[in-house]
Amino acid sequence: GLWELPFSTARGCPYRCNWCAKPTWGRSYAVHSPERVVQDIHALLQKFSPDRIGFTDDIFAIRPPWLRSFRNLLGRPIRYRCLTRADLVKDPNYVDDLARSGCEEVWLGVESGSDSVLQAMDKEVTVTEIQRAAGLLKDAGIRRGFFVQLGYPGETAADVDQTRKLLRLLQPEEIGISISYPLPGT
Repeated sequence: GLWELPFSTARGCPYRCNWCAKPTWGRSYAVHSPERVVQDIHALLQKFSPDRIGFTDDIFAIRPPWLRSFRNLLGRPIRYRCLTRADLVKDPNYVDDLARSGCEEVWLGVESGSDSVLQAMDKEVTVTEIQRAAGLLKDAGIRRGFFVQLGYPGETAADVDQTRKLLRLLQPEEIGISISYPLPGT
């Protein structure tokens, strides 16, 4: 029902998750300045009038000062959704900046409800961090989407059950499930 205009502020990802396409993209990360992003967004909003922006970055606003500048430069909130990591959503000020800049929905790469699977993935995120992030986003009125992977090498039925329990506990508004599959070089 919404016309969502895709927009990218950054390219790459500096994290080391071992199932990701790092052999293709590497661990480089480059981001446009908040000033440039706001200027481009205002021009696109004026020209196309989308219902909202869909930030396509692998991880939106990796640096909290970038997000704060973005929020301040916007002038007024814009409707948008984005993807980020649970370990970035640990500070209530970061979540406040998301909400005050107009963020309506955040998708988190949750992947699993099992710390042992997350460790095997080199995800560098814990289930506790996922729970905290989900709570902060919910408290701020931001919808939550969770990306989940099933079938990661070494994952057991007990691990899958932990993921099921986490989803029932946190009740995200959206869930995207994929089956783990090897990418070249992973």
